[in-house]
Amino acid sequence: MDKIEHPDETVFYDEPCPRCRSSLRYVKRRDPGKVFCDGCGHVEEAEQGAQPPAHEVHALIGTWRLVEFADLGKDGKWQYRFGEHPRGYFVYDATGHVHIQIMKVPPLAPFPEAKLDEGNPPTPEHALAAYTAYVAYFGAYTVDAETGVVTHHVEGSLAPDFTDTDQMRPFKLEGNRLEIGDGKTWRRVLERVR
Repeated sequence: MDKIEHPDETVFYDEPCPRCRSSLRYVKRRDPGKVFCDGCGHVEEAEQGAQPPAHEVHALIGTWRLVEFADLGKDGKWQYRFGEHPRGYFVYDATGHVHIQIMKVPPLAPFPEAKLDEGNPPTPEHALAAYTAYVAYFGAYTVDAETGVVTHHVEGSLAPDFTDTDQMRPFKLEGNRLEIGDGKTWRRVLERVR
């Protein structure tokens, strides 16, 4: 997996925070004597002579909240398939795995006939509505730092046509804002969960 420099010139630590157990701990290159935690804000002195870890974990690692899911329509206007304020998360972990879930807002009302715990499925119409109002998939990911592309290697998906495919996603990362897409015909805007 390629390494990406953190925009704030930091080096991430693999060891969790002793206070909140967050894995988002880092050392600033300009202040190597302190270890900072993004999870709870805890700052601790680095051990005398301690050096940042030899390998840098790229800056996509973490949980990202979806704030926009937009595709350019044939009329030249942005379309919001999951509503103007969708719900969802993209999670990139330090082991190279990703999982993504997106839900349309406003959410669908419960289906009166569906009682899955009793073996009663929804009607075909309700099942189709649920299927088109939700995206979910998981797998591994790799990053090409030179081209600015993250590739999702999909292992399983709600949509069967995604399973066992590689989904290449151009991205831009600016601080705690992540934009996935070409920005011209499609974009997914996310904010880092803190």
